[in-house]
Amino acid sequence: MGENFISNNPMNYQKIIKQDEIQASNFFAVKGESFSGFIDSIQKELWQDSQYKSIPQDLGKVINKNPISTARCQERTWVAINRFKRYTNKSRASPPVFNPGDMVWLSSKNIKSTRRTTKLSERWLGPFPILKKVSTHAYHLKLPSQWNSIHPVFHISLLEPVKTSTIPIRHQEPPPPVII
Repeated sequence: MGENFISNNPMNYQKIIKQDEIQASNFFAVKGESFSGFIDSIQKELWQDSQYKSIPQDLGKVINKNPISTARCQERTWVAINRFKRYTNKSRASPPVFNPGDMVWLSSKNIKSTRRTTKLSERWLGPFPILKKVSTHAYHLKLPSQWNSIHPVFHISLLEPVKTSTIPIRHQEPPPPVII
């Protein structure tokens, strides 16, 4: 949405862009009024009124006098957050669910190989059994003893389930272990 402001009127986009998401500047969202109105009210209420004795202590009374604008900005913020969630979750798939004992492939994206180039390295390592589910998006794997320098908990995006052949007479041996 901000690019519309920038492309249509590039001279004053810095003033407009901060109001793009919730249609209010940060100052208005926090204080409840525009900056120029705030300065005018401070001058009128603090320096001309005799009821305010000290500026730092009584500044909060002036600032927090408009709770309606704060509620309106909070409402607009939640509307923007929910709109973002709605459009983001349209393209998001639910993560696969693994159980302890399931065999998974581990992505070699963050694991150093002994090969000279990553282009010729294996893309998936394993298969490894899952020992336990650590959180909704992390699993603890049983890694070979040679890999003791690697932490055995991995994010779900680095795991892929092992697909076995449905042909009854076809038996495929697991790949040899990778040396790291």
